[in-house]
Amino acid sequence: MTKTIFCIAVLALVIAIVFYAVFLAIRAKVNATKQEEGVAKGELKPFHFLLGGVFLCLLVLNYPVCYYAEFADNPPVLREIKTLFVTIYNTTATFFGDGDFAAVSEFLDGADLNPVLAGAYSTAATVMFFLSPIMTAGVVLSFFKNLSAVMKYRFSPRGEVYLMSELNERSISLAENILDKSKVKTKEEKRAFKRKLVVFADVFEKEEEENFELVNRAHRLGAICMKRDIADIGLRKGKDKSRKIYFIGEDEDENVKQALGMIKDCRANAKNKGRLDNYDTQFYVFATDAVSEVLLDATENSKMKVRRVNENRNLVLSTMRTSTVFSDALPAKEAGGEREIHLLIVGLGSYGTELLKAVCWCGQMVGYRLHVTVFDKDLEVESRVRSLAPELLEYNRHRAEGAPYYDIDIVGGVDVTDSTLESKLEELGEVTTAFVTLGDDELNVDAAMRLRRWFGRRNIKTDGARKVPTVYAVVYNGVKMQTLNKGDGLRGLPGGEYPQGESYGIHLIGGLEERYTVSVIEQLDLEEEGLNCHQSWVRADGIAKLKAAQSSADKEAAEKELKEKEKKNLEKYEHYEYYRRASMAEAMYATLRESLGIVAGEGAYTEEAIADAERKRWVAYMRAEGYVGAKKRSDVARTHPKLVHEEKADEDVRRIDAMIAAGKKKQKKVGK
Repeated sequence: MTKTIFCIAVLALVIAIVFYAVFLAIRAKVNATKQEEGVAKGELKPFHFLLGGVFLCLLVLNYPVCYYAEFADNPPVLREIKTLFVTIYNTTATFFGDGDFAAVSEFLDGADLNPVLAGAYSTAATVMFFLSPIMTAGVVLSFFKNLSAVMKYRFSPRGEVYLMSELNERSISLAENILDKSKVKTKEEKRAFKRKLVVFADVFEKEEEENFELVNRAHRLGAICMKRDIADIGLRKGKDKSRKIYFIGEDEDENVKQALGMIKDCRANAKNKGRLDNYDTQFYVFATDAVSEVLLDATENSKMKVRRVNENRNLVLSTMRTSTVFSDALPAKEAGGEREIHLLIVGLGSYGTELLKAVCWCGQMVGYRLHVTVFDKDLEVESRVRSLAPELLEYNRHRAEGAPYYDIDIVGGVDVTDSTLESKLEELGEVTTAFVTLGDDELNVDAAMRLRRWFGRRNIKTDGARKVPTVYAVVYNGVKMQTLNKGDGLRGLPGGEYPQGESYGIHLIGGLEERYTVSVIEQLDLEEEGLNCHQSWVRADGIAKLKAAQSSADKEAAEKELKEKEKKNLEKYEHYEYYRRASMAEAMYATLRESLGIVAGEGAYTEEAIADAERKRWVAYMRAEGYVGAKKRSDVARTHPKLVHEEKADEDVRRIDAMIAAGKKKQKKVGK
């Protein structure tokens, strides 16, 4: 084979390699756009294909140079083998800036090639010699950047460490809350703040604008961005004040899998070192389905704190504490009568469903009567609710002594984008508060404004006889929420009869900044109050035995028994979400009741009336959670023997309800 044919073949191969590498890079780019998790799953990035293409091109271009310059006189087989190894060596050296371009020039000078062919060969070699060290620099810089992140994570001052499984809008909002300097006041707080460390895992600096902005926000906060998966980062052991891991990715199934794996690893390490298996290691798993609850309850987390974060439930609890549902209620029609809450929920998605369940048990308040109307586009919406909570609708509008009462009307086939909404509103009676929860920011605001217009026209038509209710709309985008929520709800244009602008009476809830904060996610205050409610069930019996003790030995035995029961009860509360969720609901209801001034012994409120209301609340809560009455309790089948419908609860239950209702829930704090 002549040198000319050899060089033509080499150039043709180089062109083919370049086109194929570019094709693979473009395909990888497209796949990365379609699959956000592509890199995390082990797929190559566009840069990797381009780097491989340059390496192969250099390898091919260097091969003739080595072949004719060094080993042309060697035996055939030995010549090819030596040429290949030396070519690989020279190509690798070129990537580290030690390439010998003079050898290429000498080869071309002595090859007696066509000037055009020689020029093309020389140009191709020049481009590849230029690109190779630049790409190497990129790899090296990337390596040291990752190494710097690892070193900063490992050796920064010990303090609170917050690990995020993914960099997204939710996790960056949470990080901004954690690293909010405006909350720091005292010198001690400043010292603690400087030791806070936020780490984002699985971060790849893609070229997309959204991802680029997220990475920039993370860097401005001083957070660490690491390419490693959260399970591969490893926890700092022992001396940190706390290690909080938030599994906050978009894929809830992946969140649960990662959490289960890390919990298992921590327990395995703790057997040898005993430095991770403690309450300072805390896992927060963002997942909403029932399977995630079962999996996390089933895992052996030992002394570590494991919590499943249901964002919709957290938002509902916050909404019930801060909304005007009770203050907007209609006045009682007669002295000693009940104020009426007429609630409208537009859209029964995940948040709307949680809201419906919560208002059913929150609405069992002394001096109030609850009416709820639900609009949804789905014609089978009532069937969905009935499958989730059979007895909630089975006992709808059911009147019996000692049983909760609520009036729920679920209307399917209501499309908020056409005249169906107005026609159904015409058929609707009084509304005191409305919630729009359609699952889309723009649609929620649009529907809320349509509701407000309709209620406003009705108010004018009746000369103010029927008031305009407060309208709440769920808006996820924090910027929109902050912009639109300035002042007293959304406001109209200034001028005319209303110089400052007429208030729309629309309040936006559910924005990123209010949903993704440490206090909302961890719910520490409510957990503590819930624990005291949970312990009340064993304390009531223990206190009764202490009072009945006739001797010091009996008293000592009763105290020992009470401590053991409290310890076991605490373990159940920490390990099983059902107990926490139920007790936190009880605590929230008690707090809400006291905020409304409904306190035993004050005014016309008797301890018995409040205890009755607490009993009704519990029954409504259990129904909303899907439990049904049966002879035997089973949390798997969701049955409970104390879901009494036709008669009052037994005396033991009423005694404990009365104790909690009287405000005795705030007993001594139980240590963890």
